[in-house]
This record gives sequence, structure tokens and C-alpha cells, in this order.
Amino acid sequence: LLSLLVCASFNNFYILVFARFLQGIAAGIALPLMFNIVIIKASKKYFGFLIGFCVFLVATAPGFGPIYGGFIMKYFEFRDIFIFLIPFLVFALILGIFNIDDLSSKASFDYKEYFLILGLIVFLNILVQDYLQLNNRLKKQQLVISQLENKIKLQKEKNRQQQLLVDKYRLSFLKVDAKNKYLTKQVNKEKIEYEQARLEEEIRYLEGLTLN
Repeated sequence: LLSLLVCASFNNFYILVFARFLQGIAAGIALPLMFNIVIIKASKKYFGFLIGFCVFLVATAPGFGPIYGGFIMKYFEFRDIFIFLIPFLVFALILGIFNIDDLSSKASFDYKEYFLILGLIVFLNILVQDYLQLNNRLKKQQLVISQLENKIKLQKEKNRQQQLLVDKYRLSFLKVDAKNKYLTKQVNKEKIEYEQARLEEEIRYLEGLTLN
């Protein structure tokens, strides 16, 4: 309730974030407390119904929140998201004060169990962090290998295209060379025919002079 009043009253971003942080802490305390109250206070007849209703609230809250926020932002102002929730919290506070008894009890705090759980959480955290780091390294190595394979494929493709271009120029050169050789043979053939015709003319001319 206090965090809602702060969110509805201030425009500062950092104060708003701090108030939302308080709301997160309050929600983290309220949800287990709700189940705890049901387990302690509910009768066997309504126990299943109340537990199911609590699970229903927890399950539908993440889906209802964006719908509520979108509706308020469309038709009202940003502050109204928090203002419209205040009457419901005041009503819930009044119901809780008059209907929920003091369930607190004095219990000894087991430090060994606390440190054991804390150590287990730290160990699991370290294990998960190591796994994530190893997974990230493997992903980076796979990415590097994939990039190298792509570069090799691109280089092979480039070399193949260059080889095709060289073969194309070589084939063009061979065609030009063959054509030149053919033309050279044709020219030589024409020269030979011309020389033969000229010699035949000279022979006929000499024969004519001899007969005269």
C-alpha cells in the first residue's frame, strides 16, 4: 500500500523504481504467507478449494497485469494504474485486520541449517555460472568454427570462379590461336597457288618464245 502511494505521488524515475522494488518484496512475502494462512486456518472441507483458488490467483496474475495496465494507459493516465489499486488494498487490509489472527510463534533459529542452505545456494549458483560460462565458450567456439568454415567455403567458391575465368580466357585464346593458324594456312595456300599460276604463265610464255 505504501509503495502504491509512492508510485502514484512521484514522477521521479528512481523513486518509482524503488517503490516497485518494495512492491516486489511485499509480493514475495505475501504469496507464501497466503498459502501459509490457508494451510493453518482452513478446514479440511474447504482446504482444496482455497488452495486451488490461491493457485488460480498466482497463475492468472501475470496474464491479467498487462491487460489491466494496457487498459488504464489507453483510457487514463499512468498514475491511475496505481491509484485504482489502492481501494482494493485498503479493503484487503481491513479484512485482514478483523479476520486473520496473530499466527506468529516463537521458534528457535537453526544457524546450521541456515548456513547449510546458504552454502547449497552458493554452490548451485557457482555451478550454474560455470555451466553458463562453459556453454557460452562452446557457443563462441562453434561460432568461430562456423565463421571459418564459411570463409573457407567462400574462398573455395572464389577460387573456383577464378579458375573458371582462367579456363574461359584460355579457351578464348586457343580459339583465337586456332583461327590465326587457319588463316595463316589459307594465306600460305593462296600464295602457293599464286606462285604456281605465275610459274605456269612464265613457262607458257617461254614455250611461246621457243616456238617462234
